[in-house]
Amino acid sequence: MNSYPNLFAPIQINSVEFKNRLVMAPMATRYATYGGYVTERMIQYYKERAEGGTGLITIEATTVSVEGAGWPNNLAVYSDAHVDGLKKLVDAIHSGGAKAALEIFHTGRRALSPVIFQQPVAPSAVPAPKAEVPRELTVPEIKNLVDKFVQAARRAKEAGFDVVNIHMAHGYLIQQFLSPLSNRRNDEYGGDTAGRCKFAVEVLKGVRSELGPDFPIFCRLTVDEGVEAGLNLQESQIIAGILVNEGADLIDVSAGGPERPQLTVQPMSMPRGCLIHLGEGIKKAIEKPVSIVGRINTPDMAENILANGQADMIITGRPLLADPEFPEKAKSGRSEEIRTCIGCNHGCSNRLGSGMEVSCLVNPRVGRESMLTVQNTTSPREILVVGGGPSGMEAAATAAERGHRVTLIEKKAKLGGQCSLAGTLPHKKEFLTYIDYQKGRLERAGVKVLLETPFNEGIIEDYKPEVIIEATGAEPAVPPIPGLEQAEVHQSWDLIEKGINDHWKKVLIIGGGEVGCETAEFLAEQGLSVVVVEMLPKIAEKMNARDRELLLSRVKSLPIDMLTDVTINEIRGDTVELDHGGLQLTFTEIDAVILAGGSQPVNLELPKDAGITCHRAGDCCSPLRMFDAVHQGFTVGSKI
Repeated sequence: MNSYPNLFAPIQINSVEFKNRLVMAPMATRYATYGGYVTERMIQYYKERAEGGTGLITIEATTVSVEGAGWPNNLAVYSDAHVDGLKKLVDAIHSGGAKAALEIFHTGRRALSPVIFQQPVAPSAVPAPKAEVPRELTVPEIKNLVDKFVQAARRAKEAGFDVVNIHMAHGYLIQQFLSPLSNRRNDEYGGDTAGRCKFAVEVLKGVRSELGPDFPIFCRLTVDEGVEAGLNLQESQIIAGILVNEGADLIDVSAGGPERPQLTVQPMSMPRGCLIHLGEGIKKAIEKPVSIVGRINTPDMAENILANGQADMIITGRPLLADPEFPEKAKSGRSEEIRTCIGCNHGCSNRLGSGMEVSCLVNPRVGRESMLTVQNTTSPREILVVGGGPSGMEAAATAAERGHRVTLIEKKAKLGGQCSLAGTLPHKKEFLTYIDYQKGRLERAGVKVLLETPFNEGIIEDYKPEVIIEATGAEPAVPPIPGLEQAEVHQSWDLIEKGINDHWKKVLIIGGGEVGCETAEFLAEQGLSVVVVEMLPKIAEKMNARDRELLLSRVKSLPIDMLTDVTINEIRGDTVELDHGGLQLTFTEIDAVILAGGSQPVNLELPKDAGITCHRAGDCCSPLRMFDAVHQGFTVGSKI
């Protein structure tokens, strides 16, 4: 029985029928070569997602010109030499049962001169946030760029793509013309809405003329830039109407740009389905199909959007990184087996922003589909995994799925480790989704899970493991501060897990990193006055800029004082003396001191002469981010 009749209903758009309403979002991978050519790695990545049941696979932003590249290995379609590789990519997607779309774009003012070896170009000489000043395009140059989009669309059709998606969103060149934030021109390509639409319309009309009346053309549109004086829903309804009148077959609704990147790639602190209202607003304004994106990470949510008439197709990006089989599992009644995207951004957008290739925290095989094929073992072994945190759960599940006999022991009463702690915070509850998935996976794989079971020699005698995987994690570090032992001191980890004391009114947190700031938010929301002190010059310095901005914007309204460049001189009972950039300060009436200053590995005393093979994974090797811990667990579990 199909539980999602709307999601898996076919849809006809122009001359092409799509088998269902699920569309893979165009997401940069950095898998292309320098020069923008398709690689085998890229082919395998997209092929696996096509085989997972998605109706339409949209290939990542593909530059129409050399100076339009956004990064060194940006996929390209600016020469006929790119067509053969793109054709192989399309053939792989078709063999997987999906249709293929190519998103064509130009970075405009968001390009980097060290990448394109020239000054970036834009409608006006207005820089994007934290970017260099671009050169204003002349009218002849604009006409030339229109032709580059048209020729790129021609090559896409020659390569066999079923759809061309023109990227008019996320602060790239066409949106730069559409937006009053970046378009300050006084000629025919600027001014009112119609003038700012002129470049987009010329591109669309040129592409339509080249591809013919029957070829599906989608337009990806930022409907709300999320900043004052930027594009909003009301003006975007007008723009969408113009585009449909000029030949667009579908409006692909998105949001954000360089001023508000959180709206483009939403972190887990933003609610699921946070852009649905924008898709609904555009759908009310036009008579053509509308697709919508924005943390739609479950088939139930996707089904409800379609059933309520808020959109016609569902764009899903990161959920298909997390689980390429998302569609097939939903269609076959196995939704509980979907590895849900938690919106952490650690493996995808954060890595891309750091110049690395895309990956995924919850799915270590992303981008390594042909290299990391999990092979069934030919010699099953007895494996004992010590520690039920992210690394231990991943190692246990992976090993058991390969045919090993696995027992996992955890000294606490629940699985999850630090991931479970993080999931209790108000803006990180998606981590609990991941733990629930791993619990189900362990059960399906036949792993024997023993909670409240510390490691000792008796465990070895009882289970006689041939292999031990040590995934014991880390414990909070205690800084050497005079008087600390005399104060009421708590670790942030324990506090988040066990709650606060009723008599507390004012607390001081030592450590202004991500954990310290989130602990401060957690406490302040319960009515406490909080002081955060950090020895570095910047609060939450190692956080991704997108997540950091959201966190700091939330804590601004709370009773939290944050001090940087701080050295704690001494703690005397309820008094804390510190040096703040050379200024001596004293805080009194501190009910508790909370430590949030890092962690240190916890290791076992493993038997040396018992003939047991031992492996380590996760924080017990050295304190890691969860991304690395999960990937290490997978590596260990897949190699035994």
